[in-house]
Amino acid sequence: MKKRLSILFTILFALTLTAYPSFAETSSSAGSGNNSLEFGSASSYLSLSPGINFSNSAFTFETYFKTGSVIDNGFFLGVGGGNGMSINIHSANEIQVDGFCINATIFVLTNPMQVNTWHHLAVARDAFNNETVWLDGVRASSGYNRWNTGIRYGPVFVDDRNYNGYTTGINISTACAHCNGPGDRDFNGVKMTNFRVVVGSSVYDPNSATITLPSTPLTNVTNTKLLLNVTNSSGYITDSSGTQTVSNSSVVFRSADTTVPNAPTSLSATAGDGQATISFTPGSNGGSAITNYKYSLDGTNFLDFSPSITSSPITISGLTNGTSYTVYLKAVNARGDSSASTSVSVTPSTTPSAPTSLTATAGDGQTTISFTAGSDGGSAITNYKYSLDGTNYTALSPTDSSSPVTISGLTNGTSYTVYLKAVNANGDSAASSSVSLTPLAPPVENSNTVSASNYYEPIKSVKIEGNVLKLEKKQKVIIQSYNSLTKKTNVTEQFEGQYVFSKAKPGQTISYTVLATDGTILDKLTMKTKPSVPKFAQAFSQKSALLSNNNKVAINARWKKDDSHKKYIVKITLDNGKSITASTSDPNFSIITDDTKGATITITAVGKNNLTSTVTRKI
Repeated sequence: MKKRLSILFTILFALTLTAYPSFAETSSSAGSGNNSLEFGSASSYLSLSPGINFSNSAFTFETYFKTGSVIDNGFFLGVGGGNGMSINIHSANEIQVDGFCINATIFVLTNPMQVNTWHHLAVARDAFNNETVWLDGVRASSGYNRWNTGIRYGPVFVDDRNYNGYTTGINISTACAHCNGPGDRDFNGVKMTNFRVVVGSSVYDPNSATITLPSTPLTNVTNTKLLLNVTNSSGYITDSSGTQTVSNSSVVFRSADTTVPNAPTSLSATAGDGQATISFTPGSNGGSAITNYKYSLDGTNFLDFSPSITSSPITISGLTNGTSYTVYLKAVNARGDSSASTSVSVTPSTTPSAPTSLTATAGDGQTTISFTAGSDGGSAITNYKYSLDGTNYTALSPTDSSSPVTISGLTNGTSYTVYLKAVNANGDSAASSSVSLTPLAPPVENSNTVSASNYYEPIKSVKIEGNVLKLEKKQKVIIQSYNSLTKKTNVTEQFEGQYVFSKAKPGQTISYTVLATDGTILDKLTMKTKPSVPKFAQAFSQKSALLSNNNKVAINARWKKDDSHKKYIVKITLDNGKSITASTSDPNFSIITDDTKGATITITAVGKNNLTSTVTRKI
């Protein structure tokens, strides 16, 4: 009964202390990133005092180690007396667990060890005597009895042996004289770090086909009997568990192959639309390739780039235009993060929004445009541009960065359509909607002195009948006329009586604007005149032997060109019903067409005001 209770207590105690940690280490990153112990030959070893008695307890042994140029058969743990336990390499794909004068068990690795390579090795027996080996987190595929190879096991061996002796060495097994011969059971150029032995509980579950490799440095878990983390050159053989005194024979301290990277330097920032692009000079990668960068906007909380970025420049998105940010970077490799870089400041911005709600106030040869400014895009508006055709934009000079803006150099009496764009350091906004206006000359006074006798009250309306304007007594208006052909504006004052609006010359257009003495537009009138009718000089058909043989005929026409004509539309209608239409600016026209008994030619003159006049002749 007492024996059963003892066994039950042992099982419960072991289960209570068993831990299965979750880390994200790799054999290479853990090994290369830590200081290590180098065993150069058979004469390089460590002695343990008083040694470790595994007895029949659950246990775990593990270490990160780097093989040499050959796979040596050295002892990770060597027996010093009694039936103490030893663990050693049997071959590139085999690990041996043995006790002096106890049958040795060989575990066959799923993946063999490679030369000059960091590996993680773990050997564990649980409270139920289940025992196995993992290399780089992968459990052995099978096992067998070394002295009777016909006895085969699966990946888990039930090891109920009592290792009632002492394990007293690393790379030495003093109780086994033949095991210490050079080239037989020794390490040559092997490095080890984070070497841990736990007796009384199992860190890993032998029934697990894989384990997660532990983060370094390894810690003193419950029941730790030996822990060599090799933290520094002065205490590299100190047992952190405090249970063993370690003596050194020619084992050498080696600094880590890799470290965390150095911080990026020389940061510079380019602002974007809701983002910032950071260029930098990378620091040393610490012997391990940079796998990503992290950024912080407060110097404390750092975020990984996703997807990862491994070189300059990097882009940080999701920022607010117009907000100033202070950016820090860290480099990341397999060992971890660098320290933070020095900071760089940036204010994201974009082009401004277009101005809105444009209104125009006409002036003498100019206009003043008032508007509502759009968003500056996070960067101050430095100027505005204007366009009179919606395509070509001119920057205001001197610069003007607020409403209203004045556009000068305009022609009085000419109607303009104005568009605006805002400008900041990032460029131009989209175009605004348009506003139309007509600049006006100031009202003309009869003399420099205004008196009751020469003052004319601005009238509110006028009456135009046909092309005649009639005014009452004491009424005065200003008439502006604009000729679209000459591009000239004339200004006339009309006092009382009537004013006859002159008709436009053929093919031309004159626009009249009638204004009160205070500049108010009272009425507008447009006079257009058709171009003169083309005068035929000749219109005839012509044949030749070559044309006749091909049933063709030439039709020719000539007419007098007039200054009122801009171009001509020529239409020839054959008696067979076919017609030909052509556009030309030349008053000499000739075309070859199907032979016909007759044809009609129509000449349409298009004036410079796009009105037309037509003449037709039968050929």
